Amino acid sequence: MWDKLDSFDNVLPVEQPGGERAVPEQPPRRRKPLKDVLQFWALNAVLGSIIAVVYLSVGAAGITEVLPITQQRLHQLPIPAIERLQNYSGWNRVSLALIFAAGLCLAVSLLWIRIFACLQDAGSLTRKRRDQPVLFYLHTFICATVIGVDSALFFIGLSTSTVGWADTPIYVPILATLLFTASLALWGSWHCDYKNSTKV
Repeated sequence: MWDKLDSFDNVLPVEQPGGERAVPEQPPRRRKPLKDVLQFWALNAVLGSIIAVVYLSVGAAGITEVLPITQQRLHQLPIPAIERLQNYSGWNRVSLALIFAAGLCLAVSLLWIRIFACLQDAGSLTRKRRDQPVLFYLHTFICATVIGVDSALFFIGLSTSTVGWADTPIYVPILATLLFTASLALWGSWHCDYKNSTKV
């Protein structure tokens, strides 16, 4: 509900031929079948797990390469009782790079969803660029920066890996990075379509 408060394009009166003003009709939204909802979340669980594993493996390597300090293990942080994590298998290997990679992956996924939501409302996007150019270009710059940094870290993680990439041409990690970025964009587009469909 709250994500609709920033847009009044569909509720304000609009000019009609002859000088009359009318309020646009809202298309009715039907409830999604339970099968569609379960299918959506099941695919989310499968595809989201694959994306998370790939990104946490490669993205964390890129972050570690750029910021070596992120190699620090989570249980070594000066936080009370966090040292107990080293007693649990798997958790004792969690580093700051993995935490940063998880946050960046989530941020980029949400960013792609927002981008496609804006692109679906091209009229609102055009008006924002005309009426608030500074804000529009600031948002554009932030989006481009986040996506660019994300892709660069993924590429660095691939190109510096010593597992299976040592003898590959330079264009292979570039193509892999483009493929993964396109996959995240497709993921965001799918979520945007589900959220903004005619069914609730």
